[in-house]
Formats: sequence, structure tokens, C-alpha cells
Amino acid sequence: MSDKSLKFSALCRFAAPLAALALASACGGQAPGIDEENAALATATTNFVLTGIDNQTAAPFLTCTDATSTTQVNSGTLAVGSTTYTAVFDGTVTQNGVTSAKTYQDKGKASVSGSTYTFRSPGVGTFTGTLTNGTLMVVSDYTYCGATHTLTYQLQ
Repeated sequence: MSDKSLKFSALCRFAAPLAALALASACGGQAPGIDEENAALATATTNFVLTGIDNQTAAPFLTCTDATSTTQVNSGTLAVGSTTYTAVFDGTVTQNGVTSAKTYQDKGKASVSGSTYTFRSPGVGTFTGTLTNGTLMVVSDYTYCGATHTLTYQLQ
């Protein structure tokens, strides 16, 4: 795998669990009764869209440049089911003056306890978040591009 693919992959693997967490948290913050909420989660998929990373609220949400390439994250979605999540991130990688589209997908396990969502991304780790008024903000302790990041998702 090329250096640029590894960087984008690392970013997406960081963001995917966060996205999943954000989505799950958004579901928990809708204020239905606990039984209603759990029944809805057991039978439906809840969808979220990435609306920001850190303080950047317009695409590209994140840009990482090193000596050989520039990677950008332009959009993302998160789908959370009763026990699993799927996060998809779209962006670009530019290397040697050539820009290519790049999509990365991350799938893992999801669980919900009240308004707290836990996402387990294979080979990356576990991420958690909380939903408030349809907005899921996930703070990561996973370092990408020299820093940790906060991902914001909006319930669709």
C-alpha cells in the first residue's frame, strides 16, 4: 500500500469509529422512551452525515500535507444498526501533482447504553460518544496528522 493510501486509511480508520459513535449518540438523544429507543435501534439503521472536523465546517473538512502528498477528507456518512456500524469517507489524495479520488469504508461493532455509543473498529480501537439534539460529537484520542480531532455528525 502506498504512503498516501496508508495516511488516508489511517485517517478514515480514526474517523470511522467516531462517525459511528456520532451517529449512535444522535439516536440516543432523540428523547424517546428507553424501550422505544432500543426497539428502533434493533430494527432500523440510523444515518448521519459528517458536518465538521475540529472547527472546519465546510469541505475539505481535514487536510493533511507531508513531504510527499496531501490528503483531504471532503465528506462522510455513518450508518448505525443494532450491533454494527459502517462509516464511509470520501476525499482526495494528491501526490506528484496528480489528484485521485479516494473512498475508505470502515465497519465494526456498535453498542448503545443510554445516550452513549461505543464503536469497536477492527485493528484501530474503541471510540465512544454522546448524542445531543441530533448532533453527535466524537473526540478521538487517535492521532492523525500530528493531532487528535473532534468529528461532528448530524442525524439525517
